[in-house]
Amino acid sequence: MNRTNQTRRPKPASHPQAARKTARAHGTPIYIWQDCKIIEVSLEGVSVAVENRKVALDVLKLDAQNPRIGLYKDSQPKAVFSDDEIRHAIVNRGPDAYTKLRDSIEINEGIIHAIWIAPLEHGQHLVIEGNTRVLIYRELAEKYPANEAWKSIPANVLPLGINDSQINFVRLEAHLRGITPWDAYERARYLYILNEKEGYSVTRLEQLTRLRRAEIETEIRAFRDMSEVYSAKFPDDPYQSQKFSYFVEYERNNRLKQQVQKVGLGIADFCDWVGTQRLPKAENVRTLSDILGDSKATQCFLQDGYDQAIQYLALAQADLVSPVFQRIEDVIEKLRGLTFYEVEEIRTGKQPGRKRLLEELAKVACQIWQRVSEDEEDAGDEEDNSKT
Repeated sequence: MNRTNQTRRPKPASHPQAARKTARAHGTPIYIWQDCKIIEVSLEGVSVAVENRKVALDVLKLDAQNPRIGLYKDSQPKAVFSDDEIRHAIVNRGPDAYTKLRDSIEINEGIIHAIWIAPLEHGQHLVIEGNTRVLIYRELAEKYPANEAWKSIPANVLPLGINDSQINFVRLEAHLRGITPWDAYERARYLYILNEKEGYSVTRLEQLTRLRRAEIETEIRAFRDMSEVYSAKFPDDPYQSQKFSYFVEYERNNRLKQQVQKVGLGIADFCDWVGTQRLPKAENVRTLSDILGDSKATQCFLQDGYDQAIQYLALAQADLVSPVFQRIEDVIEKLRGLTFYEVEEIRTGKQPGRKRLLEELAKVACQIWQRVSEDEEDAGDEEDNSKT
């Protein structure tokens, strides 16, 4: 959410405690009204006035559409969830992280970033972003019943009439840039829902999330593979979300998909390999195209599993299983996963150490590439000379 300016909201002049002051900031009046202020933010390119103030905990309802509890929701045979069930899903998705955040909020006597809420009926509000922090405030309010600080929480209050598209925008922005890392499975699930069920085009998602188009398309395809094929084959797999990285590796590797089709197999077979642990680790998917490209290695893989196939390949084509180049593949994978915001922090100098490492990596890679591509360049020059 892009904050364009901040204004304070005026109370009526007749209010006995009203203390209004007026000033100018970028041509916009600023009104001071106790602890409430109006913040103008841009939601999908539309300027919206948002109240920033403390809100009582008893008027807040947890968000059953919270993208961070997608896995829990998918595992339940119902569509409506109580606050207690949402609390269970949030706390148990990462108990250690929840405890650390609770301890931090307790020690610092509050939160730094306000939550985001939207108005419901009868004075209630839906927590669009900040469900975990609301739960923690509730816990601390019970622990310190005499302390008024825990009975209300700083919030950005969206106005009446806010539409679903703008709420989705807040969810995306908050979770992508939030203080808690967004699980890859849950992020892909939300992108899939917006694309498949809400009608968001990939171009629109690209603009909203600042993620690369290829990354969005890969995650949507990977989640579709899991939800439509893998889940049907292995409905009781308790570690399903942890298998998501297998499908990301598969969907971003066009050469692998071609090799799978070339040997007369498909995504259903890949799901079997993942579900039966024929592929022990997600990183094994990266060398699967090399295995399927060799008929003997393919036979070993289908009969005896990945380890036997890679042992054969190490003897037949030792260059394919070099530890150094496997680590390079890991680095490439991590760099591809950098978000727009992480890259911006490096570009603007906020991460000087990372910028230095990238510079060194680029120099070394360029030097080695120049050396290994000399023959190709010479061959190209000779071909051009022969044509002339």
